[in-house]
Amino acid sequence: LFRSLGRGWIWIQLSSSGVGREDKSKLPEEQRTRFKWWFENLSRVLRNRQHDIQKLKLKGDMLKKYTTGYMPMSELVFLIYGIAPAMPIIGIQKWSPHYKEVDRWATDDIVKRAVEKPLASEAERQEYAAHVEQQKTRKQRQRERQKLKRQQQNGETPATDLSRPARMEQSNTEFESLLASLKKEAGLMPGEAVSGLVSGEDEPELADLSLLDERLDVGTGAVH
Repeated sequence: LFRSLGRGWIWIQLSSSGVGREDKSKLPEEQRTRFKWWFENLSRVLRNRQHDIQKLKLKGDMLKKYTTGYMPMSELVFLIYGIAPAMPIIGIQKWSPHYKEVDRWATDDIVKRAVEKPLASEAERQEYAAHVEQQKTRKQRQRERQKLKRQQQNGETPATDLSRPARMEQSNTEFESLLASLKKEAGLMPGEAVSGLVSGEDEPELADLSLLDERLDVGTGAVH
């Protein structure tokens, strides 16, 4: 599935009118390139496309909106060249539950719930982007702990600045942070339990956002 590619942008290149270049209208039909599209993952975009990002004046919260603030289970980011002269345009396209054969995209309950949700507000996108960054940090720390464990199993002496009690406290803090994030997304009060984590029931409907990047292993009807 397309979602397995992870976060990224879909680039669309429309052919120019030929002004200042070779007049493509004079070329044989089979040599005219009217439309090209390709996908670039987020790491590649941020590494190699700074010129385009600067052209779009994307920075701060606006850049986060199109990188970590969109919902990959139900939205796609398109960057299009060829509509405005020498200037790209960017937009987020959300899948609609009314699209024909939408079930080809929404193949499980988590994706179906994401597709059925209304378009996210700017505030919701900022909140979700912050959550994605927290998830990324948590995964990085998990990898570091796994590396430390492997070193210990191999009899190596790992270099670490934290004592065992400090590492335990850090782990507890990370867990509490994740639990609070899940409760917030599920709309629960601080003292309430998160369904599924405590009682073994299904995850609450709004908690599916916390699962998006887990499913992607963090690596649409309105455009705005």
